[in-house]
Amino acid sequence: MRMFLAGLTLVLLSLSWASPASANGTEVLVNGGFETGDFTGWTISGNTANPGGFYYGVDAFDAYTGNFGAYMSQDAIDGGEAPVILSQNFTAAPGETLEISFALNDDEGAVLGENHFFEAALNGVPLISFNDVAPGYTVYSFAFDASQTSNTISFAFVNDDSFWSFDDASVQVPEPSALLMLAGAVPGLFFLRRRRAA
Repeated sequence: MRMFLAGLTLVLLSLSWASPASANGTEVLVNGGFETGDFTGWTISGNTANPGGFYYGVDAFDAYTGNFGAYMSQDAIDGGEAPVILSQNFTAAPGETLEISFALNDDEGAVLGENHFFEAALNGVPLISFNDVAPGYTVYSFAFDASQTSNTISFAFVNDDSFWSFDDASVQVPEPSALLMLAGAVPGLFFLRRRRAA
């Protein structure tokens, strides 16, 4: 019995030591902070031609944290929403709670007649969208339950006369909880105790 209790104590201690490191879950996005210095891991689609590729990219000036951030500025076409879109695909178990966050800055407030549009969406369902915000980085975060295995997170940008700065995009899925790990460990310890007693 003493061996069983000692083993159980070791399992509990190891789980408590491990839990702070796993509290934030597992990151499923690639290069969410653009620290490769480019768009590695991202798909760029939508309005990539108006006015052109030199109006969006990655540089040090637009970083919120780290060394790099993205800058995004494409014009609306004929007054409509014609965003350039950054997206990534990832997998998650249906029912898992996804922790989604990103940092966004409108470099200059929109002037009358100019369009500053942004939208974040999961599988085509908007999480947030607006046409203008005050300048300065803001971190947005959401908890969202995955409804399917294959998922797409996307960010759409229009900025007629300035730039959006964008950084630290993150989608995290929960790691197995300590209690779940304990539920798997205790029967093993009990079996070990019974074998030794036999």
